[in-house]
Amino acid sequence: MLRIDLLRESDLPAALRLSTQAGWNQIDADWRRLLALWPDTCLAGRLNDQLVATATLATYGDVGWVGMVLVDESHRRRGFGGQMFNAILKLGRARGVRSFGLDATELGRPVYLRHRFVDAVGIDRWERRASPGWHGKVPLPASCSSTPRASVLAHATQRAMENTDLDHRSSGVDRRRLLTCLAAERDVQAFAIEGEAFAVLRRGRTAAHLGPVVARDEDRAEAVLSAALARGAGDGVIIDVPRGRLASFLPRHGFEPVRRLVRMQTADTPAPLLAGPGVFAACGFELG
Repeated sequence: MLRIDLLRESDLPAALRLSTQAGWNQIDADWRRLLALWPDTCLAGRLNDQLVATATLATYGDVGWVGMVLVDESHRRRGFGGQMFNAILKLGRARGVRSFGLDATELGRPVYLRHRFVDAVGIDRWERRASPGWHGKVPLPASCSSTPRASVLAHATQRAMENTDLDHRSSGVDRRRLLTCLAAERDVQAFAIEGEAFAVLRRGRTAAHLGPVVARDEDRAEAVLSAALARGAGDGVIIDVPRGRLASFLPRHGFEPVRRLVRMQTADTPAPLLAGPGVFAACGFELG
C-alpha cells in the first residue's frame, strides 16, 4: 500500500532520480527550490520506506499549480499517479487553494477532465539544440549584452525582476517569493528592462531553461530574450510559451517546437491562470 507523506530533504536524491528517469530537465536545484518555498505541499509516495512517487503544489495566494507528478517506472500502472494527484488536490484545498492549474499532455488530459479541469490555453515547449561542445552550463554573467536596453541583473539589484506591478498584472498572481528565490540562486541569470520586461535563464539537466519571460509588449519581450540568448550562443535552451506568442521570434533564433501541452485549470476559475497577455514564457511546467 502506498504511504503518502511530506517530501523531505533526504528524499531529494531519489526525487531527482524519478524526474531524470522520466527524461525531464530538472536538476537538484529545482527540487530544492520547490521544497524551500512550499515544504508543506510537496508530497512523497513510499513503499516500504522507499520513495516511488512524488507530487508538488506551488502556491500563489489561493492559486495552486500542480507539478512533479511522478511514479517510478517499476511501479507504474498501479494507480499511484492518481493517488498522488488526489492527495495533492486534497492538501491544497485544506490549505486554502481555490483554483488549481497544471500543464497537461494529451495522455494526461482525459484524467484531468474527469477532475473538472478545463482547457485554458495551449502551451508549447520550444528547444534550441546545443552546438557541439556545450556542457549544460549557463554562462557566467557579463556586464553587457547585445541589446542596449536590456542588461544582466546583478543579484544585489533584483528590483527590475521583482517588479510586482508588472509581474502581478501579467501572471495574475503574486510571485515575489519565487522571483526573489530565483534571483538569489547561483546558476540563474536575469535580464531586464527595468519596469518593462524581464527574462530568467537557469541551468537544466539537458538544456538551459529560459523563463519566466514577462513584458509589457512583444518588442520588449524579444529584447530581453535576445540579450539572454546572446549570453548563451551555442547553448541548448528550452522555453515554454503560450501558444501563438513569439511565433516569428523563436524560429528565427533556431528554436523548434518539441512538445505540445495544454494549460488546464479548475472549471470555476474566471481567467487563464499565469497566462495573461504579458506572459511570454512560463516559469516551468512545475511552477506555472
